[in-house]
Amino acid sequence: MATSEGLATEIHAETGLNGHGKELSGRVLGKHRLFAGGSRNLPFTSWAKPEESVKNLSQRWAHAIFVLNCINHMFGSERIEQVPAIKSVLLATLESYPPKIRIRVIGEAPTGGWNPQGRLSEYTYFTPPVDGIYEFDFVTESPDPTAIVPQVTTEVSAFFVIDSIPPGFAGVKIYGSGNSMVAS
Repeated sequence: MATSEGLATEIHAETGLNGHGKELSGRVLGKHRLFAGGSRNLPFTSWAKPEESVKNLSQRWAHAIFVLNCINHMFGSERIEQVPAIKSVLLATLESYPPKIRIRVIGEAPTGGWNPQGRLSEYTYFTPPVDGIYEFDFVTESPDPTAIVPQVTTEVSAFFVIDSIPPGFAGVKIYGSGNSMVAS
């Protein structure tokens, strides 16, 4: 019997026999049958021996997901989330021409593993806000959900400078995942 790139033995759809005379069960896909379970050559596909169990299949999928998560983590995928709690928001007018406003935000995360250097993500407005309050999300990199982290709070801070004060500026509202705070 011929093989398709060494991945599966050709099956006769009429007889259900492989080249060795053994009956195989599975869904017919052209001249090949598709089995649940996977194979040593294709861990994510279903070319397999019919005796492989569903438990083995679920273990393979769990392993595949774990491997993908590890690869995703190794190559720098960021887990950017809003800081859970905002403790303070301070505004200061910088002495410059034109004047600038510096925003300083301090927040708190419930565990270790959070990046202490957060950032303010500015909302984009097509028209200025009616109340003059400009909004920002306070975000930072959160710990890997599978990581073991110390059970201590982490202080997170961020700075942002508004280079040109918009007309009608009245203050800022900073959003965290657990609360928000306004400073004017």
